[in-house]
Amino acid sequence: MALVRVISSDGAAFLVSQRLAKRSGKLKTEIETFRKSSDNSEAQPEIRIVTIRAEILRLVLQWLQQHQNDPVLPANQNEQDGRGDAEMGQSQWDRDFLAPMDLGIVMELILAANHLEVKGLLDITCKLVESKITGRTVDEIRTAFKLKSDFKGNEEEQTRLENRWCVEN
Repeated sequence: MALVRVISSDGAAFLVSQRLAKRSGKLKTEIETFRKSSDNSEAQPEIRIVTIRAEILRLVLQWLQQHQNDPVLPANQNEQDGRGDAEMGQSQWDRDFLAPMDLGIVMELILAANHLEVKGLLDITCKLVESKITGRTVDEIRTAFKLKSDFKGNEEEQTRLENRWCVEN
C-alpha cells in the first residue's frame, strides 16, 4: 500500500494511505504534484500542513478513516440536493465524534476541513455551529463562543436602538 507522510504545524507526522489522503482535495493535489515532479516513482510523498496542529489533523484523519467508503462530494455540490441526513454525514458516529468537542476545537476543525478540502467534514462541523447559534441571543452566542463585546460604554445599546427595525417582527 502506497503511503504519504503528512506533517502537522507542530511537527507530528502521520503515515496515511494515499487512498485515504486523496479523499482530501488538497492532499490529493499535493500527492499528484509530488508524483509529477519526482524522479523516483517509489518515493513516499511528504506533505507539510503548516496551518493545522497535530490534535486537529488527527481528528481530520480519524474522520476520513471512518468515511473512507463514502462518495467524495465535489466542493461546489449543493447540500440541499435531496440527500437525507444519513447521506450528509449525520450518522450516529458523526454525532458521537463531535459531541465531546468544545466549540474552539470545532472551529479549528472547520478551518482544517476547509483548508484540506474535506467537504463532508466541513458540512457537519458548520451544521453543528449553526445549531449552536440559531435562535440564540447575541449574549448567548458570546457566551457559547467565549467572545467579549468590543463595544464601549453604551455603544451596544445605542446600536441596538438604531437598528431595532432589523429584529422587530
